Amino acid sequence: MTTDARLALEQVTKAFDGRTVLEDISLQLEPGELLTLLGPSGCGKTTALRIIAGFERPDSGRVMLGGREITAVPAHRRSMGVVFQAYSLFPHMTALTNVAYGLKIRRQAKPARLGRAGELLELMGLSEHAHKYPHQLSGGQQQRVALARALAVAPEVLLLDEPLSALDAQVRVQLREEIRRIQRETGTTTIMVTHDQEEALTIADRVAVMRDGLIQQLGAPAELYRQPANAFVSRFLGTVNLVPVTGDGTRIALFGQAVETVGQHDPKVPLRAHIRPEDIELSIDEAGPGMVSTVLLRGATTSIGVIWDDLVTPVRVDLPTREAGGIESGQRVRLGVRVPHVLVEPDPAATGSQKTHA
Repeated sequence: MTTDARLALEQVTKAFDGRTVLEDISLQLEPGELLTLLGPSGCGKTTALRIIAGFERPDSGRVMLGGREITAVPAHRRSMGVVFQAYSLFPHMTALTNVAYGLKIRRQAKPARLGRAGELLELMGLSEHAHKYPHQLSGGQQQRVALARALAVAPEVLLLDEPLSALDAQVRVQLREEIRRIQRETGTTTIMVTHDQEEALTIADRVAVMRDGLIQQLGAPAELYRQPANAFVSRFLGTVNLVPVTGDGTRIALFGQAVETVGQHDPKVPLRAHIRPEDIELSIDEAGPGMVSTVLLRGATTSIGVIWDDLVTPVRVDLPTREAGGIESGQRVRLGVRVPHVLVEPDPAATGSQKTHA
């Protein structure tokens, strides 16, 4: 195999039983990059990963690695390591021999393969557990062993399919930080499938947000969060208030303030604006048009619910907790907008849909 781990999907389409699950997908990873495929269940992200791994064949399109087409190359010849949600460790082998297994198949001498396995367990912080069996390890430790086993054969590409979803929240946070550290130290080109927005944003160099077999947006985490390409990406990548507004084509009135919109909009169509809780200013004003309904401490931030006009659900405002002192339910307030422009979309409530405001 080539040593250039530049990976690409070119116009890949795949259908099962007449239902298209991937439609004309194209993307490229640079060597050493970590990309997350993010989206809801059924969006096609796992199918894309399986096509890259060689477990599925696309109906059309190509898989390229280092400038060479590998679409028809069997999975076992693709020089790729795969880690699934289920750890799939051999129960009769120790952590050390599990990690060394791939090298044994490749007929590497025992001292060399055990030495390499030991190095990887040390990288994972598992040296003291090398001679334990899977049932003697925690879920997080087992997943580290699975990751070490995938890296032992020095794959050109590492594929991670929801590797943390079976773990509890605290272990997930710790292990995703470990995955990022290890990926950077090894320089392995990596694709990780996840449905967890925070996980995708914190671990990746770039994120591909998927929906119904299509890539909705591909870019750096901060770009997607601050400049979503459409309403789906905006809603999927975190909490957002959806506020009915009116506009003149390029501006809207939001909380009584004139704000530019992302792109032009039809001034005849009722709209709702997308604005994140941390992008809203709040000031206490006895004559203010809003009223505080709830104050919820979240740790470093405090979420304040504000009843505004006739919105079904209060507007959520997130402030640093140190700035939220003294704010209480029942107080009158004014709201403002911290950002220079906001995303808008047609308001489904205006067409008879149920009115919802997040």
